[in-house]
Amino acid sequence: MGELLANLEVELGGLARRCRSLEDTAAIAAGQSQGDPMEQSRLVVAFQELDLLTQSLGDLARLAGAAGGSGLARFPVDTDMVRHSLRLTGLAERLLGQPQNQDDPPGLELFL
Repeated sequence: MGELLANLEVELGGLARRCRSLEDTAAIAAGQSQGDPMEQSRLVVAFQELDLLTQSLGDLARLAGAAGGSGLARFPVDTDMVRHSLRLTGLAERLLGQPQNQDDPPGLELFL
């Protein structure tokens, strides 16, 4: 399981870097006129990257589902490690299958 998780970490890190790149491209596109052929070309590449990102995330989701349905499911999860590794407490709670605090208003979760 350790090797699988390490490989997933590498893959997800690469996807996060691609997302940041797409954010930069979107900012450029929003600030420029649509008539610039160079910017249009960059948008086409960005949309292709977004498509690849979407497909990769779908594949990773299917892999996680398959792993969860396999013998790996019997290994215990260190819930403290999950909570301390993630900045978003709502994400950690959802990943651990814990109910979210009903007193908290829905919306964006901000972090520093």
